[in-house]
Amino acid sequence: MRIKEILKTCLYKKYADFSGKACRSEYWFFWTIYIFFLLGIPLIAFIINDLYQIKIYTLLILWIIAIVGLSIPFFAVSVRRLHDSGLSGWHFFWRFIPYIGSIITIVLMLRKSCDEAIKIKMNNTPPKNKTMYYLRKVIFTSIIISLGFFSELLLVTFEYYENAILYFPILSILTTYYIYLIWVKGEMSFEDILLRPLLNKVGLFCETTKSYSLRKKLFNNIASLLISMIVVFLIILVLPSPKEGDISIGNILLLLPIIGWIVFFIKEFGAKWISKTNRQIDCINTQQINIFSSLPKATPETWAIKEQRSFTEEEINAILDAIVVSGKFGKVVQFTLKEGCMTYIPLDQSSTLSIGDKIDIKSALLLTLWKKGENDIYRILA
Repeated sequence: MRIKEILKTCLYKKYADFSGKACRSEYWFFWTIYIFFLLGIPLIAFIINDLYQIKIYTLLILWIIAIVGLSIPFFAVSVRRLHDSGLSGWHFFWRFIPYIGSIITIVLMLRKSCDEAIKIKMNNTPPKNKTMYYLRKVIFTSIIISLGFFSELLLVTFEYYENAILYFPILSILTTYYIYLIWVKGEMSFEDILLRPLLNKVGLFCETTKSYSLRKKLFNNIASLLISMIVVFLIILVLPSPKEGDISIGNILLLLPIIGWIVFFIKEFGAKWISKTNRQIDCINTQQINIFSSLPKATPETWAIKEQRSFTEEEINAILDAIVVSGKFGKVVQFTLKEGCMTYIPLDQSSTLSIGDKIDIKSALLLTLWKKGENDIYRILA
């Protein structure tokens, strides 16, 4: 699920819905948001309180409201995650046992869904160990959150309060981005680690198509900025804490990476604006002639059949019933599996079957369709 869909589902559609199911990515991403609010706002209040010696009652009230507001959907998505793994929602209350309860809850939430456990195989490759796959994701997520949290805690501990406020949005963005890579994108490349998708979202490096040039730009700019932040945080560990009212060497060092980020964005957006302006001037001064008017019009690529096969004996034996039902974008085949779960595959448009008709699995075909630039999709031909 995408981030927007997860937030819309948990905070609006199923805010207090304790029925139904929730996949692992939905649960763990919303868990990340819940933990961020649980720890982030008290940290800000602590920094402001120590920096200005004032009580932040308003922020404390907002924190209480946020936690109460998020606790209901968090409880709901936890119960739905347990349902998805084939367990009762009452298992959520293991969480309230000190120490061991959290470990039990993590193990339960990492269980594969009932649909995944007995889903129809789309190819002949053996199923992967989903529990270890998601366990690694949870471990990496915990490391990322810990690094962001303890970086802020380090600044507060060494009394770099002003710097802690400046670094909070940067560390929050980086933490959220890397959690997005772990849970939504899945596979990470060198460019992903150096923030390429995030920079593309704000309009940078979109036009660089050569892999070598892109990596060179990212390494020279982003890698150096990220490394400078790490180096500065390590340096301040051996420096004395700044005296009250004084600007220390640590304060200045901590400002350098932030200045570097500002200079980087000014330089890149400035170059992009100048390049765009030059292109507009060239378009104005150039006579527009359609040199392609005599060429035949290109037809858009359509989905083509990559592979078609019958269902295997293993798949047929796993299916209890298959019936045509109405889906969001047309007719789909609802497979009821012998273990009690269901899975859905769209029906091919060429099929003449109506809603409610049963599918003869032994004569039905599983089509694999492909299209350039798109992931393969599956259809049932019956």
